[in-house]
Amino acid sequence: MLIKLLRCLARRVIPRVFKRRLKDLLGVTELENRLEVELKRTQPSEGSPMTWVPPGHYYSPIPNIGEIEANEAAIFAPPPRTLPGIALNEPDQLELLEALAEYYEDLDFPAKREAARRYFYDNDHYSYSDAIFLYGMIRRLRPRRIIEVGSGFSSCVILDTSERHFDYGIDCTFIEPHPDRLIGLIREGDRDRFELLEKRVQDVELKRFLCLRENDILFVDSTHVSKTHSDVNHLCFEVL
Repeated sequence: MLIKLLRCLARRVIPRVFKRRLKDLLGVTELENRLEVELKRTQPSEGSPMTWVPPGHYYSPIPNIGEIEANEAAIFAPPPRTLPGIALNEPDQLELLEALAEYYEDLDFPAKREAARRYFYDNDHYSYSDAIFLYGMIRRLRPRRIIEVGSGFSSCVILDTSERHFDYGIDCTFIEPHPDRLIGLIREGDRDRFELLEKRVQDVELKRFLCLRENDILFVDSTHVSKTHSDVNHLCFEVL
């Protein structure tokens, strides 16, 4: 109730008091008219959230479309081959790509779901290129441990690769507060082949990540949303 009252004051009473005080002090009706226009612009339309500044304002995260159009050529120009202060190490990246290509011939993930494999390509969450590169990186690094933040089809790539090429020798931990998709994909008896932490990564002790050593993998496929106390902020500012 108190929060609703404060919101009501903020939206209705304060703007009126502010306008009246300015008029009394300055006697400027033009200022009042402009404030009225701005207040109408910032009022939420039906189905739209309230914003404290209008779209395109220099404090708004929504860009000014006119500025974007005026600078379109520069903004959407072809990307540069180099980035200041960042070593892209292009030769080594291409060398790594060639190394991963060596494992491509061994791939036997099916397009559709089959009993012999947990993973299959035709899904809406983690498809061809994702699975191929994760498979290649696991084959190349030969990790002893993999910790995945998030779970699902990517976890199935890990489990299938561990089964076929490492005789289940990879210690797998999946951190996932909502593991329904993963549970629906794995086979009977698989729960003994990995550790499932059914919680948010924010609630996992940091010492859990200290077991990772050279060539082990921390695989992050979480919400991708950076905000206060989000998994992304926790991973970037605490875990990494």
